[in-house]
Amino acid sequence: MALRSRRPRHMSFDLRASAHKDIPVVVLGPGKCANMRNHGLPYRQRLAVAAVCYLSAACVFAEGKSNMKVDEYLIALPRFEIVQREGADKAADGAIQAHYGAVANLIAQLRGAKTNDGKLYVIYLLGVLRAQAAVRDLVKIIDFKAERVDPKASIGRWGPYPAQEALSKIGLASVEPILQALGKEENDTRRKLMLMVLLDCYGKDVSRFVLEKAAHSAPAEAKAKYEKAISVMSAWK
Repeated sequence: MALRSRRPRHMSFDLRASAHKDIPVVVLGPGKCANMRNHGLPYRQRLAVAAVCYLSAACVFAEGKSNMKVDEYLIALPRFEIVQREGADKAADGAIQAHYGAVANLIAQLRGAKTNDGKLYVIYLLGVLRAQAAVRDLVKIIDFKAERVDPKASIGRWGPYPAQEALSKIGLASVEPILQALGKEENDTRRKLMLMVLLDCYGKDVSRFVLEKAAHSAPAEAKAKYEKAISVMSAWK
């Protein structure tokens, strides 16, 4: 099945302008700024608009189904160095709200996903968006396994365990839920994946320190699980 990105007809994509190539940036010229009037920016600020970034909960659709419903989250970014403070505040707040809206949408999709692909794309996007609100949901499914290799590039966007990769991308916000889960975890695969997140966030020495600290104050049953995690990690080179 061929997949392609949905492009608004009045805009053109320039991926070179994107800080992260997974999130396309729409570059507008002055002649196209009239399209911004419905997004709450005054005329003078529309002229200063440098880019508009679309975050979509469903950014691809099947060929021949261009009327497929998608949820859009529009981020209008002015050139902050030349706009008035009121306009800059409004644009910054709007960008944050759009980000949170996209993350909430994706978390809801993750909880309701029925197919491997449905979960796969959502998990991938949550990682790219560094969605801290999704950490506990991702820890629960850290051993979710992708059924197929990413077809988009020679170095794929995800590996066999995309939830573990997403947690590593999210970073330090993943640490506390991971530590809590390690004190209860009995599954060897899940334990190893959690330890991989810790290593990605802290490195081996600091990871060992925080595990030892957690074990020191834990009840006997949890302490045994932390000691098991320390033993597993210590065996890694």
